[in-house]
Amino acid sequence: MKVADLHKHIKHADLWLAGGLLLLALSFLIWIQLYFGRAPGAAIAVSLSGQQVGIYSLAEDSTLEFDNNGYHNVVVIANGEAYIREASCPDQYCVQHDAVNKTGQSIICLPAQLVVTVLEDESGVSLDEIAR
Repeated sequence: MKVADLHKHIKHADLWLAGGLLLLALSFLIWIQLYFGRAPGAAIAVSLSGQQVGIYSLAEDSTLEFDNNGYHNVVVIANGEAYIREASCPDQYCVQHDAVNKTGQSIICLPAQLVVTVLEDESGVSLDEIAR
């Protein structure tokens, strides 16, 4: 079969199907890397308005309260993971976010300018600082 004949047999829909399947496979690989490729973290760093205010062990259950930018947030550490239980922000995205426990994961409350980031260890050195 000649190349010109092969081109006639390939339909436009076939190309869209192949592209869609490739995109689906790539999305699946990214999802696996994001959720299963990271090591469990040992601590969380909490930042308010870009300034780190504390490092807290994921091994010790605790409830932490933060007030910033006119908002109130309650961060809970339980069973080796952290989540935001309460927030006075209007959208509540941070409260709806899944709990985090793997290195590099974070929960962000934009109105309160609160960032909770999972660290590899309790030294306080983040992956961003190592990359600099």
